[in-house]
Amino acid sequence: MNQSKIGVRYAKALFELAKEKKVLAETRKDMDFIKAVSEEVEGFRFLVESPVIDTKKKLEIFAAMFKGNISKLSQSFLDLVIKNKRETYIADITRNFVDFVRKDQGVKSASFATAVEIDNKLLEEVKQITESYFKTRIELTSDVNPDLIGGFILRVDDKQFDSSVSSKLNKIKAQLVSTDFEIKY
Repeated sequence: MNQSKIGVRYAKALFELAKEKKVLAETRKDMDFIKAVSEEVEGFRFLVESPVIDTKKKLEIFAAMFKGNISKLSQSFLDLVIKNKRETYIADITRNFVDFVRKDQGVKSASFATAVEIDNKLLEEVKQITESYFKTRIELTSDVNPDLIGGFILRVDDKQFDSSVSSKLNKIKAQLVSTDFEIKY
């Protein structure tokens, strides 16, 4: 089965169960926490991908890692994923779950990249302008990318607004390269 299909199927099943039990917000927080752990904890990837560590030991480790930090539903879900030997898809499952929640709540995901760190006030203004433009709620994340030199890149779904200095310089470069110059003596 395709890797993305596995992540989508498990995420959809959890989403529907959480919605049915009316614990969607709590489960969303749990999935955000699990996703953060999977991305930030050194050795997590080794743990889930290791064929040497058996399922029983993985269940024990996951129970110890997440006990008291996530709901009973989320812990049971993780246990099911591990018992079915799908733990390598946990990051994909959590990402897809969050996407299902956003879609259900009519929230769009957006990223705002700048060359330097910006303060929260400016980020909130960008969020408000973006929500006004798209006429929907926006979950905005910010990134710092020094390669932009200046300006910003705003991505919302499949739309990109590129107002970066590096992009403008690349356009000028492309125009100069494609221009035929006449040499006069």
